[in-house]
Amino acid sequence: MFNELDRFSELDRALGIDYNLNLWFDDAIFYVRTLINGLDRVGWDQLRSEWRVRPISWQVRLAQAAFAANDLRAIDVLRDMLRSSNVQVALAAAETLNEEVIDERWVPTDSTKEDLQRLLRFAEGEAHQTIKSLIARTPEIARSATS
Repeated sequence: MFNELDRFSELDRALGIDYNLNLWFDDAIFYVRTLINGLDRVGWDQLRSEWRVRPISWQVRLAQAAFAANDLRAIDVLRDMLRSSNVQVALAAAETLNEEVIDERWVPTDSTKEDLQRLLRFAEGEAHQTIKSLIARTPEIARSATS
């Protein structure tokens, strides 16, 4: 259907649309997820190198759509997004990574703990609980809690 350049271009276009929330979560997110799942190595390299220069809303939608991607490179991108200087992007990545933990596709590591602790200062409500939950799942914290 798409060659790789076209697939990334379509992903870029789809993430750049200003969807209303109902359309995004009811329909468009699934289309974007299909595009993500179809990326090859070149597409993933392009995504990894270019997500930072896209608008914040684009980055947040990418973080949301990366949930349950078939390719574990999505988790690498989400971990990079967790380090974003934009709190909204980092929180969206944390929320998606939390779903990956629940699905047992990813386990937080000591290297992500600092990023999560930084985010905890900015998170409120449900986001705050999500970050605390992720921190509690890091192996170091789990070992300390049982000692």
